[in-house]
Amino acid sequence: MKKAFSFFLVLFVCLSFNAYGQEQLSDKVIVYYFHGNFRCPTCVTIERQTKESILENFKPEVDGGKIEIKTVNYDMKENKHFVKDYGFFTQSVVLSLIQGGREMTFNNLEDVWQLVRNKDKFGEYVRSETQKYLDMLAQEEK
Repeated sequence: MKKAFSFFLVLFVCLSFNAYGQEQLSDKVIVYYFHGNFRCPTCVTIERQTKESILENFKPEVDGGKIEIKTVNYDMKENKHFVKDYGFFTQSVVLSLIQGGREMTFNNLEDVWQLVRNKDKFGEYVRSETQKYLDMLAQEEK
């Protein structure tokens, strides 16, 4: 009886780790909004409009884990590497394509600064760039 219990305990632990690992390695698009300690009104608008565009156009993908939205303060010590990793120098929106737990490519959506005063064009820009990444993800899943 004790051996059977031990076997099932080990099996449960192994399956739990396997399920957790698969969750961590899931293929997805991460939409990052990077900001510093100081946040001007335009920066707050960029963050808001980015989230609105993603949620209005890709709610099922967000709910299903295919798209993840992350807001990151790059002035925090543990996040400073993102500035170098993605090559930005100010508040930015970055798309990251994750496959098998690894980043395959990324895109800094630099045009958000030029489009922030036109909500429709801004939203379409974020939508179309995000759709490109979802299309790449779908291609790899085939």
